[in-house]
Amino acid sequence: MLNLYELEQLAAFARYGTLSKAAEELRISQPTLTRRMHHLEEEFGVSLFVHGKNWLSLNETGMKAVEYANTLLSDVEDAVIQVRRFDQSLRTILVESCAPAPLWSLLPALSDQFSDKTISSRLTEVSLILSRVKDKACEIGILPYPAEDEDVVSVPFIREELSVCRPITRWQAALPSHWKC
Repeated sequence: MLNLYELEQLAAFARYGTLSKAAEELRISQPTLTRRMHHLEEEFGVSLFVHGKNWLSLNETGMKAVEYANTLLSDVEDAVIQVRRFDQSLRTILVESCAPAPLWSLLPALSDQFSDKTISSRLTEVSLILSRVKDKACEIGILPYPAEDEDVVSVPFIREELSVCRPITRWQAALPSHWKC
């Protein structure tokens, strides 16, 4: 069976071009890397390299093996991320908000209702929140407007009105008319 660590070494060999440079980057000895490359050839049952007296290079089949190795390694990395994200989602409710004020009342309410879970929050760019909810990267998103998307449920939560206060000064005439008192 193929060994992921050996596939990672094959990809490193392709990336660095020589056994010595790949071994240095991987922090293993060159003879160890050479043995593992030979083992990979045995596992595949085909020649992956052009062998010289003191050198090794990928043949066409070896380059194809590197493509598959990179794909597999990327898939493995993605699988680890997804499993960790799933595990965290079982224990955490992540709320992403465009502003801090809505979190002041929502987080305590969620904590009361879901005492067995960790409630986590972060401020996120408005443009990212809806896609993160749809991708299940967070469980709840707070937007400054209703989300008009058939893949999510959007309900009004709070209405926020802000006021500007300022001292009375001589530059009052320069202010916009809706700011004047």
